[in-house]
Amino acid sequence: MSKNGSGSEYKASTVYWPGASKKATFFAVAPYSAYSNVSANNSGPTITYTVPQTVSNQEDLLVAEATEVTCDGKSAPALTFNHALAAITFTKGDLGDFTSISKVEISGVNNKGTLSSFETPLSWTNQTIDGSTNTYSITSLNDIMFLMPQTTPTGAKLKVTFKNETENKTYVADLNGTEWKAGHQYTYKLSINKVTGTFNFEVTPSTSSVSKD
Repeated sequence: MSKNGSGSEYKASTVYWPGASKKATFFAVAPYSAYSNVSANNSGPTITYTVPQTVSNQEDLLVAEATEVTCDGKSAPALTFNHALAAITFTKGDLGDFTSISKVEISGVNNKGTLSSFETPLSWTNQTIDGSTNTYSITSLNDIMFLMPQTTPTGAKLKVTFKNETENKTYVADLNGTEWKAGHQYTYKLSINKVTGTFNFEVTPSTSSVSKD
C-alpha cells in the first residue's frame, strides 16, 4: 500500500554503541516528511498526524519499531514497516443510464490522530476532525485516498456524481459507523439501480498491498 515519491536521506554525526549491557529502541517513519510530527521518550515514539486535504498529497504512512535491542554493535536491528493508514479505493459497478463517474467525495471523517506505539496492532487515539480540512475528493477512480483508520463518526458522508451526455446527478450516502483498519484497503463499488434509479455501493476490505504512482 505505497505511493512512489522522492525520498530524503538524513545524515547524523557519528554515534557509538553504548555497550552490550545497554538496551535501546529504534524506530523509523516513511515518508521522511512525516518525521517532523514524531516525538520520543522512555516509553517509545509517538506520532501525531493530520491527513492532507488534497488527495494527491496523501501518502502511505509507514512506521517501524525495534525494542530491547542489545547495544553491542554486532548487528543492525531489524525494522519491519507497517502501514499506519487505511487505503480507500473506488471502482465502477452498474452505472444504469449513466456513462461515467465524474467525482467522488468523502467528508465528515476524523482526519487527525495520535499513534502512541509503532508496534502492531497499530491503534490510533485522540482522533478528531481538524477544522474544515476533512473533505476529500477525486475525479479519477485511479486515485487512492489514504485516510485515518477509525470508526467513522455521525455525519460522515460519501458523495458520488454520475454523468452522461445530458446530465450530472449527485447521490449522497451515510458512512456513519464505518470501520477502517490500519493496513487495510477498502474498495467501494459504486452502482445505480436500473429499476429504482437509486445509488448503492458495496465495500470489499482487503489487506493486500496497493501501489500508487
